[in-house]
Amino acid sequence: MAGILEKFQSLGKGNGVRALKDMSHGLTVIRAVPYVYTVCRKKSACDYCLH
Repeated sequence: MAGILEKFQSLGKGNGVRALKDMSHGLTVIRAVPYVYTVCRKKSACDYCLH
């Protein structure tokens, strides 16, 4: 996807990724395993494995 996406820093908001070109609907632009797994507020299950 080189040339389609750009990493950037937004003051007060942190890191981000934005499109540099128009993309077709439904195009997968990033696929990655999450760095962390979390439990949602008011839930007792992992958001990733749902156990």
